[in-house]
Amino acid sequence: MKTIIPLFSLGTLILFSTICNALPLQHNAHLNPYYRPTPFYYEPPSEAFEPLEQEEAYYSPVFEARENVVRLAYQELGTRYKYGGSNPREGFDCSGLMQYIYKNGAGVHIPRTASQQRNRSRTVQYQNLQVGDMMFFKTSSRTHHVGIYVGNRQFIHAPNRRSRVKLTSIDNRYWHQHFVKFGSYFES
Repeated sequence: MKTIIPLFSLGTLILFSTICNALPLQHNAHLNPYYRPTPFYYEPPSEAFEPLEQEEAYYSPVFEARENVVRLAYQELGTRYKYGGSNPREGFDCSGLMQYIYKNGAGVHIPRTASQQRNRSRTVQYQNLQVGDMMFFKTSSRTHHVGIYVGNRQFIHAPNRRSRVKLTSIDNRYWHQHFVKFGSYFES
């Protein structure tokens, strides 16, 4: 009887340890406001395919445009809010920030207001969401809001005059309740 109890305890410890190790680790990058996702670069397997030209293997104009837009959005973190603002010197409102980063990061000209941006963007389903796509919100019957998705379930936006351009989780209760759609001005 005395040998059964230690064996039972040892078996319980091994079982508990196995279960804990099988659980996925939590990634706490969303807690760091300065987190920047690392870019993904495709490298074809060397022995399976004919060698590709350098430009073919690593260059995608749409991917590069998305990366540039997100990089520029990160650079504007902390810029002050200004209603009607559309440049870093004077400040941004939400749609002015989107217009600025799309024009300067990707050469894409988009409408000025958040509601126009929402109406003219191509709707994107969550499973197809990519960095550089936009997130649209309706905060009241007449007020619309927009931000840019930067990966890791986060978006950058210029929320209001009491705040600055900032990084926010898409799981934030307020923004989750006012979410309207994901949209994009990129082809894929």
